[in-house]
Amino acid sequence: MLGTLAAPSLLGSCTGSEGDKAAGISFAMNYFKVSEGDLRKVLAAALEKGGDYADLFFEHSYRNNVGLQDGAVNRASSNIDFGMGVRATKRDMPTWRTSAWTRC
Repeated sequence: MLGTLAAPSLLGSCTGSEGDKAAGISFAMNYFKVSEGDLRKVLAAALEKGGDYADLFFEHSYRNNVGLQDGAVNRASSNIDFGMGVRATKRDMPTWRTSAWTRC
C-alpha cells in the first residue's frame, strides 16, 4: 500500500530536522483528532478499488473580509474551512474526494 500524509501549512517550513517533522505530524494528528490507525484505514479504503497511490489533505483556514464604500464599512464576512480530503490516482488519473467539510 502506497500513501502519504500531506501535513497542513500550520506545520510551517519542511526544512527542519526529521525530529521536527515528526513532531509536526504528531501535532497535526492531535489537532485533527486522528490516529495512525484512522489514517491507515482511510488510505486503504482509497486504494481498495485498484488505486495506485493515495494521499490525505487536512485544512483549517479562516478568512475575514471587510468591504468599504465611500469610506464606510458596508459589508463584512468571515469564513472557516475545517476538514480533510482524500486524493487517489489510478494510472495517472487523479480523483479527489472530500469529507463533510465544516464551514462556519
